[in-house]
Amino acid sequence: MKTALLLILMLIFAAGSRAQSPAALWQEQASLQVAPGISYPDAEKIRLIAKAYANLYLANPDAYKWAGLAALETCNIHAQLRTWFLAPALVANADMNLLTQRTIDGSIAVYESLYWQHLAYQAEGIAALENLRADIPSDILAAWRVIDAGIASADFDQIWDGNSQLLRYAQEQVLQPVMYNGVENAWNNLDSWPPWVMVSPAPGVPDFIWETGSIANFEDRWAWVTGSILPAWRGFDSFLAAYQTEIQDNCGQILGIDILPTNTMTQLDLILPAAALPEPTTTPTGIIAPTLSLSIGLEVQVASLEPTFSTRSAPSMRAPTLDSLLRSDRATIIEGPQFVSEMSDGGIPQDFTWWRIRTENGAEGWIQESYYDEPILIPYNPANPLPAVTCILSTIRDANIRSGPGINFEQIASRNGGGQVLAANGQYGNIAKADEHWWQLYDGFWIRNDQVRESGDCASLPLISAF
Repeated sequence: MKTALLLILMLIFAAGSRAQSPAALWQEQASLQVAPGISYPDAEKIRLIAKAYANLYLANPDAYKWAGLAALETCNIHAQLRTWFLAPALVANADMNLLTQRTIDGSIAVYESLYWQHLAYQAEGIAALENLRADIPSDILAAWRVIDAGIASADFDQIWDGNSQLLRYAQEQVLQPVMYNGVENAWNNLDSWPPWVMVSPAPGVPDFIWETGSIANFEDRWAWVTGSILPAWRGFDSFLAAYQTEIQDNCGQILGIDILPTNTMTQLDLILPAAALPEPTTTPTGIIAPTLSLSIGLEVQVASLEPTFSTRSAPSMRAPTLDSLLRSDRATIIEGPQFVSEMSDGGIPQDFTWWRIRTENGAEGWIQESYYDEPILIPYNPANPLPAVTCILSTIRDANIRSGPGINFEQIASRNGGGQVLAANGQYGNIAKADEHWWQLYDGFWIRNDQVRESGDCASLPLISAF
């Protein structure tokens, strides 16, 4: 009896040790980016996966070639999912239902297999992956060694080779069993209407041609990838601005990215040494992501970058507007959350989290938690409340919003054209010179004075002495 009890205790201890393993911690970091404490619908997970890939690639485009291509492909899948959900004829198709779920499962499986390794490498370099080799397939660890050697020797061919090995692993070892095995006939029956998986993520590449084989067959699919997609992606990747445009045009609204960083370079000498890379975080420095800490009964404040924001009669951008709330207005959450996916009038997918609130004067209505990465609702903190708006800025041309008061800070949003209204609550820099004077819109959001026209009592806003 004592022996059996001891064995049980040893098994419990071993399970606990595994749960706290370094690999498990990195996997948890990755999981938080697509399910941060809340149960998202599958399509929303796909959007967050695409966004995670894009941010990873843009943080180090010289190293993370696979992630850059994965961002385009996953964004493409998400866009097509939105189209599929809104097409009754497709929803009624049994094969499409089956293959859509297989595609979602495959996308999530690839993310869970490879993304956490990127986080570990980004933070601690190849040493982190060597220490985690018990949790990493040997062929994948070999691929990372090739990538790392290429970075160390400034050999782009090695970097591409290692990333190609990651891509092959994703296609052969993850997607093949999850997406294709056992449902080959269903894939082959779709030759008259090619779904998203047969559309190349690399611009300028023809879609998969059925006459050349079956998309469900790995060898046929890999021949298409290596013969067409990878060469096109390698050429396209040489022009980072073009990649940013592609993401902006096709995925910007989907990913919640207004303007991607424009000062990212592709020279290897700009890659930070592993020891200098920041610790992984689920929220990029200087950006306020949706809080995901909201709940029914919580008192909140309106924190939009604009001076006012409207509630609606239902959780939809198409619902009639009700009351116009001022930034800093307080309210109580009484219902939600509601996750709503819909198409804008311009055909752009919109995925928002909605809460129903009751204002201090008793008015009720639905409001988004955030507008992509820009916060709208934040928990009310009586010790540090958001001040009432006294200064309103109006853009006089296209304007960039950055994570800090300087052009060296990351560009995280923008406002196109003149007349875009913003609310300020602080200032920084040389007030006497417009190009050295910055307005704080909200913590982590800044705009330069020469891009806006001010009204109200802006001069009295606190001057931040250090940043």
